[in-house]
Amino acid sequence: MINSTKWKDAERFIGGLKFAVILIALFTISMIVGTFVESYFGTDFANRLIYKSPLFMLLQFLLFLSILMATLLRLPPKKRLWGFYVIHGGLLLIGCGAFITYVSGIDGHVTLLPKEPTRTIELSEDIVHVKFHKTDKILTLPLPYSAFPKIIDHSLSEIQVEKYLPFSEYQVTWLKSTSKISKLSAFYTIFTDSMSEEIKLSLHPDSEKIESGLRVGPLKVYLFPKPLLNCLTSQNKSKLIIWNIQSDECYHPESKGLEVTQSGGHLNILKVPHEGATYYFVPDKSPFPLNEQFQFYAQAPLRVISKDSFDARTALYLFGDQVSYIDKMSKQWVVKSFKDNPQGIPLPWMKLKIELNRHSKTEYPTLLPKYTLPKQKNGKLVYGGEKSLSILYMGKRHWASSSNPLTLNSGKNRIVVSIDRKKLTLPFALTLDRFKMDTSPGTEMPSSYESYVYLLNGKGVTQHHVFMNNPLKTQDFTFYQSSYFPYQQGGYASVFSANIDPGRIFKYLGSLLLVLGAIWHYLLNRNRKVLRPANSAKVLS
Repeated sequence: MINSTKWKDAERFIGGLKFAVILIALFTISMIVGTFVESYFGTDFANRLIYKSPLFMLLQFLLFLSILMATLLRLPPKKRLWGFYVIHGGLLLIGCGAFITYVSGIDGHVTLLPKEPTRTIELSEDIVHVKFHKTDKILTLPLPYSAFPKIIDHSLSEIQVEKYLPFSEYQVTWLKSTSKISKLSAFYTIFTDSMSEEIKLSLHPDSEKIESGLRVGPLKVYLFPKPLLNCLTSQNKSKLIIWNIQSDECYHPESKGLEVTQSGGHLNILKVPHEGATYYFVPDKSPFPLNEQFQFYAQAPLRVISKDSFDARTALYLFGDQVSYIDKMSKQWVVKSFKDNPQGIPLPWMKLKIELNRHSKTEYPTLLPKYTLPKQKNGKLVYGGEKSLSILYMGKRHWASSSNPLTLNSGKNRIVVSIDRKKLTLPFALTLDRFKMDTSPGTEMPSSYESYVYLLNGKGVTQHHVFMNNPLKTQDFTFYQSSYFPYQQGGYASVFSANIDPGRIFKYLGSLLLVLGAIWHYLLNRNRKVLRPANSAKVLS
C-alpha cells in the first residue's frame, strides 16, 4: 500500500506542472548556452559539450517522460482535453522520431573535388588507424566523443594509445635532453622600432619542426655550435674547417698536418683520418665525404666547410650567447656578445637589433600539441582545430595529429598512426561538374553558391542542381549545399552535408499534430467561454 502510494506520488510529480516547468527552464537555458557556445567555439565543440552530451540526452528523456506521464494521468479521455491529447501526442511523436534518428540515422559530409567521382561520406566520429607496412595489417580504434582531453590507455599491438585531445594547437615546449651529446638550442627576437619577430633555432635532432636555419626577409640566419666560432673567425691558409658534427669539435687541417692535394681532374682533395677510418673530401663540391662508390656520404660524422662559402652570403651566424657576421667593408668577422649588449645587439642591416630570449644545451624546444578551446570566425575554426593523440612506442612518447600522421620505424617494420573520420562508402558516385558563386555587389562576400553535380548509380547518370533549400535526394540520402573552399588554379571544391533521417516522418507527423492540437485546444476553450454566458442566462431566466 505504501509502495503504491509512493508510486502514485512519483507519477503525479513527473507528470505535474512543477516538474515540467523545471525541465523546460533547464532545456531553454541549455539551448541558449549552446547557441552562444556554437557561435564562439564552433558546432563540433557545442555538440560534444552540450547537444550530444549524456546530460542533455537525459534532460530530453525526462522531458519525454514528463509529457507521457502528463498524458496518462489525464486518462480516460475527456472531451474538453482532446486538444491537449493531440498536442502531447505530437510532442511524443517528435521525441520518438528524434530517438530513431539518433540511434539509426547518419550525419556527415561529402567533399567534392572538381571532375573527380566521390563515393565516400565522412561522419563526425573520430578513429585512429594504425597500419603495419610489414604485414599490411590495419588496426582501428574509435576515439571518445568528448569536448575535453580523455585518457584512453588502450593497446593496439605494440602501440599504446595514451591520451586524446579533441581540440589542440601545436605549441613550443622545452624538454630535458636525454641524449649523451648535448646540442645547442636558442630563441632570439629580431626587431626594429616598428616590428619584431621571434626566431626559434635548434641543433638537437629531436627538435621537430624547429630548424637550425631560417630566413628573415633577405637575411639568412643560422645557428652553429659555439666551438665553431673560433674556427670560423681565426685565419688559416686553406680556409677549410673540419667539423665533427657529433661532438661539435672543429679544427683546421693545418693543425693536424693535413694538406689539400689535387686530383688528375684538378679537383681539390682532402684526406682526413678519424677513429681508424679515412674520409676523402672534395671541399669545392660538398661538405660531405665520399664513400667507396664515390658518392657523397651524408651519414659520416665529419664535415669540411670552406670559409669562402660564407663570404658570398648576407647572413647572421648565432652561437648561443654570441653573434657573428662578416663586415662588408673590411671583409672581417665581427663577433659580439649579448653580455655586453643587454638591450640587444645592433646589426648592420635595416636598423635591425637582436636580443637573446633563451638558450640551452641540456634542453631542446619542440612543437607539441596542447589542449585548447577552439575559436571560430565567420563560421570556420581558426584556432584549436587539430585533433591529437599521445602514443607510447618502445618506451618513448610520440604525438599523432589529424594533419600530421605519425611514422614510426623499427628495423624493417614501418608503422603509420593517423587520426581520421569514420567513413562510409556510398552506393553511388557524385561528381562535381561546376561550382557557381555569386558575390554581394561591390564586395567579395558570397551571397549564394551552388553546385552542378552528376549522380552515377545502377540506373545511369543524371545531372542535379544543388543549392540552398534545393537539396539532392536519392536512396534515403539527402545532400545539402553547406560550404566550399578554394581549389587548384582558381577553382573551387564543394562540400555537401549528408544525412539519412529515418525518424523524419515521425517528426513531421508530430509537428503536424502539434499545430492541429493547438488549433483544436483553442477552439474547444473558445466554445466553452461562449457557452458559459448562454447557460448562465438560461439559469437566471
